[in-house]
Amino acid sequence: MDEVASLSNELVRSIPLDDRLRDPVKEGRDELEAGKKGIEGRELDRIAMPKSGMEPEQLQGCKGGEKDRDNRERIEQDIEKNKVAKHEELKKQKRDRQEREPDYDVFDPWGLY
Repeated sequence: MDEVASLSNELVRSIPLDDRLRDPVKEGRDELEAGKKGIEGRELDRIAMPKSGMEPEQLQGCKGGEKDRDNRERIEQDIEKNKVAKHEELKKQKRDRQEREPDYDVFDPWGLY
């Protein structure tokens, strides 16, 4: 019975409970995508249900539509910046990994000699 308890303790202890596995760049990108979908949904609602008998062409000139359009453009720019940041982070991780790993001998790649 003690072996099972010690095994379960080791298993529980091996699970990381901190933010090591969290990807803040991906979380930020997901939040930006959700915001963009929300803005697009509002625009569709504004066009589908015109207020006070306004035509859709008149609604496109409203301040709310311009503000949503500006917000969507900023969100799209932030998403692109986020993609670039993620790409740079992956390049940095790859470069750090290559620096940490020892180089092998070109003439002895398997380390036999």
